[in-house]
Amino acid sequence: MELIDRYFKDQSLLEGDTYDYLVYQNKSWIEVRELALKTLHIFGYKPYSFNYD
Repeated sequence: MELIDRYFKDQSLLEGDTYDYLVYQNKSWIEVRELALKTLHIFGYKPYSFNYD
């Protein structure tokens, strides 16, 4: 959340058709995803450990 607050003061960036760009191409979101993955590994989980249905 700290990274999101730091890089996304304009909340409109989180709405609409910009989702794919933000999550998959924006360097800040890439960093957030990498940190989330590291956190999962620290706690012994892998992304496929979760049921998304």
